Amino acid sequence: MVIDRATAVRSARTDDADTIVSLLRGAFEGDVLGVTPLSCSGIVAYVRDQIHWQSVLSDPTYFVAQCGADLIGTCEVQPTAHGVHLAYIAVAPGHRGRAVGSRLLAHALAFARTAGRVSITLDVAGGVRSVVDWYARLGLVAGQWYHWWRVGVRWPAVAAPQAVVQGLPQAFASFSAYGFGAFSVAADARVYEVGLLGPSWFRVTDSELLSDVRALGALGVIDPRRGLLVRSAGVDPPAGGGMEVAMAFPSLHMTGAIAIALERLEANVPLACGAGPRDGA
Repeated sequence: MVIDRATAVRSARTDDADTIVSLLRGAFEGDVLGVTPLSCSGIVAYVRDQIHWQSVLSDPTYFVAQCGADLIGTCEVQPTAHGVHLAYIAVAPGHRGRAVGSRLLAHALAFARTAGRVSITLDVAGGVRSVVDWYARLGLVAGQWYHWWRVGVRWPAVAAPQAVVQGLPQAFASFSAYGFGAFSVAADARVYEVGLLGPSWFRVTDSELLSDVRALGALGVIDPRRGLLVRSAGVDPPAGGGMEVAMAFPSLHMTGAIAIALERLEANVPLACGAGPRDGA
């Protein structure tokens, strides 16, 4: 196993945004990329703005691995109540298998620990066994399986949806700038968080929306040309009242302690030199 000792890990700068997006897009296989914000037209501008405005774990924080003049890896961490969520980590194909991913993750977790964060969460898109096993060796524990589904919606013919929509102008302003945005729909006592993802999708994490005529009616008024990208727990497709449902991809949620993961990354030489996520075998 070759370790690329000429590589340095640092915080990202605004002029890194194009390469960061290219690296992250390269970490996805098949058509999974198309149902993530990374596929959106304004994602480079979004990453650039996030880097410009980021403070210590108050927004997504980006790190990069640099070898000479080239950026060869990147990761993004997001703050949670007591820890961080590893949103993305990626290494350029020609540099995988050289512990670049391990060093990126160690740097990000050390940064999080200095900010008082104690836990790490992440989601393994596709539930790739080799990636899951790598995180398990760092002390992370597998939790809930989720599945994302593409739903061809039959929008209900509701003259008055009787749902309250909040944040829609802001969502469309974000959509115009970045290609995605978010708003909320409240029907009775339930509130649904809804994303605008590219030109084709509403993105929701609460599959109960599919059986809520009022909420569906509101979305149909906003843009009846869109389909729904819906997350549900478990392996069964969400109930959609006869709607066409096709699985987009599964995802496995994992949790762990930053202290344990750091200890194993920094002290266990074989592990630290081993293959990380998208880091090669």
